[in-house]
This record gives sequence, C-alpha cells and structure tokens, in this order.
Amino acid sequence: MNNTANLTSHQDLWRNVTIGNTTWVYRPAVNSALNDAISAVVIIIIIINMVSLGCTMEVSKIKYHLMKPKGVAIAVVSQYVIMPLTAFCLAKGFQLSDITAVSVLVCGCCPGGQFSNTLTLALKGDINLSIVMTSCSMLLAMGMMPLLLYIYCKGFPSVRNAVPYVQIILSLVLTLVPCGIGILINTYRPQYSKRVTKTKGHSLLIGEGTFSADRRPRLGGSRSTE
Repeated sequence: MNNTANLTSHQDLWRNVTIGNTTWVYRPAVNSALNDAISAVVIIIIIINMVSLGCTMEVSKIKYHLMKPKGVAIAVVSQYVIMPLTAFCLAKGFQLSDITAVSVLVCGCCPGGQFSNTLTLALKGDINLSIVMTSCSMLLAMGMMPLLLYIYCKGFPSVRNAVPYVQIILSLVLTLVPCGIGILINTYRPQYSKRVTKTKGHSLLIGEGTFSADRRPRLGGSRSTE
C-alpha cells in the first residue's frame, strides 16, 4: 500500500499514463531541460497537426455526428465500460502487484488522445467523427475517471485523488482550439487549407518520432520501487 501511495503522489507518472497510455513504472529523466525542450517541440507539432486535421473537417458533418450520436455512443461505451472492465479483469486474472494493477486500471480508465485522430487521417477514416469522439471522451473523463477509479480501486484510496485533471484539460485544449482554427480556415479561406494540409504528412512523422524520443528516457522497467 505504501508503494501505491508513493506511485500516485508523482504527477509525472499520470501524465505519461494519460498521453502515452503506458503501464511502465516512471523513472526520472536524467536531462530534464532536454526533455522539456522536446516536450515543447512535440506540443508545437501537435498544434500544427490538429490545425491540419481541422482543415479537413466540415461543420455540416460535425453537426450530423452530434445530432445522431450513434458513433459517439459506441465510443463512450468502449472507452468507459469495456476498457475499464477489461483492465480490471486482466489485473485480477494475472494477479498483478498493487502498483502494476493500479497502472493497468488507470490506463483502462484514461480518455482517448490525439494519436487516434492521426491514425484516422492516415487510414482515410472519418476525421470529423474521430475529433468529435475524442472531444466527448475527454469531456466525460472529468467525471468518469474519478467514478471508475472509485469503483475499481476501492482498495487504493490515494488513487481516487490522483486523476490528471490538468493533463486532460490540456489534451482537450490541444484538440479543440487548433481544430477550430483549421475549421475556420477551411470555411472562410479554403484556398489556404490545401496548403496547410500539405504539411501534415511530414509533421505527423516528425511529431510521432519526437514524441517517442521524449517518452523513452522516462520509462523504466516494470520493477516496483520499495
């Protein structure tokens, strides 16, 4: 239980779990200045990517998905019913240690992130539906994460107070604001939207590569700290 308390008191762990969706135990970075610089670059590239995604979106299709939220409902059920239950069953089935079990449960309760939008664009899916689903997932996470952690982690009281609200809000802002800018460009200056979307391929590759480089030094093995 002490291990769990120490784990949940470190905010950086929850940031990595929310954004990177990893169950590895946090290990402090050797060069924090370098990691901060890489994080800043990653945020800039994410903003560029989200603006590019916004330039491919249409207001009419967004309204359609909001008025007929069948896809959103499927996403919510998958995100906040199937995933947490699956994580709980895995933790119990494999008889994981307290720290590992909590990490798996937090991963299962986390909202979706920007990477799903990137994959949707790469696979030529419905980017309008993807953005709507991601935004709804993050909004619901403000209430669903505490509720789910309370239900599944009753044995870990400190976990219930460790929901990464700041990181969720940041992810929501990094999704909605740049996409909103891209939608405005596509609506009122469509001639510029084509130029913006041309940069998405290179920026996506650079962004994902930089993101991986940023997270790798921060992840150690699965050993628990005593």
